[in-house]
Amino acid sequence: MMLNTDNPATLKNIRYRLEYLLAYMLFILFRTLPYPLASNLGGVIARIIFLHTKRTKIAKNNICQAMPGISTNEVDKIIRPMWENIGRNFAELPHVSSMDDEDIMEISSISGQEHIHDDQKTGHGALYFTAHLANWEIAPRIFHALGHPVNIVYRKANNPGLEEIIENARSKYTINTLAKGAGGARHILSHLKNGRSVGMLVDQKMNDGIGVDFFGRKAMTAPAIARLALKYHYPVIPVRVTRNNDSMFDVTVYPQLELPNTNNKDDDIILLMQNINHMLEVWIKENPGQWIWMHNRWS
Repeated sequence: MMLNTDNPATLKNIRYRLEYLLAYMLFILFRTLPYPLASNLGGVIARIIFLHTKRTKIAKNNICQAMPGISTNEVDKIIRPMWENIGRNFAELPHVSSMDDEDIMEISSISGQEHIHDDQKTGHGALYFTAHLANWEIAPRIFHALGHPVNIVYRKANNPGLEEIIENARSKYTINTLAKGAGGARHILSHLKNGRSVGMLVDQKMNDGIGVDFFGRKAMTAPAIARLALKYHYPVIPVRVTRNNDSMFDVTVYPQLELPNTNNKDDDIILLMQNINHMLEVWIKENPGQWIWMHNRWS
């Protein structure tokens, strides 16, 4: 039987299978290599494969829009480490998931540990947020090592095979992974009420979100973290991950944010999300090559 390659669904399935096979083989390869070598190789492979793709054009446009006046040379100095960082992240995943607590602490340092919420003491969870900076899997792995595991809210990968690889790795250091969406929101609230904290990546576009300034332009932003915090008075705690020396990391936990109280629920939500977006801007500007500029954040 011949495949109907004129059918878009068939072509997508073929592409997904090829992506999965490549990702699976690389995952196995990276798992067998020493951690620093795997990280370095992942960075090189990603840079070679993706540097001249459509996604690079999107990234360059986003950088120029976010940082008016930036030179072409400065843009290139952001693009190359951006792809390297993404490749390193994938290559590091099998190691991050299999390292014991002692090993993970050897490749990471943490400051602001006193700001980590004590779920057992308070009887409810906290809302942690971070961005797709450096290796964003490091923060939940560190929290797990410190005895404060969190539930991760995430957007499922389009490719089911890639999703399976990532989820199997994450299962070693999270309590649960919670998908975004209406059903996910109910689960998030349930976990918080039952004394389990939740971690969110809040820098991606949400088509049915709210328009909030981000690098001087309105960006559709998921307001769930603000709605939950303001309605139920859960603490909102920023967590930042920075990549140092290629495969080493600094994790910073900041004091919980002050929740706005203007007596107008909608205004409070926008104000809180604006504060969060501004904090993300500062982090990204300090290490622009460690953020995912190729994401369609504004369009």
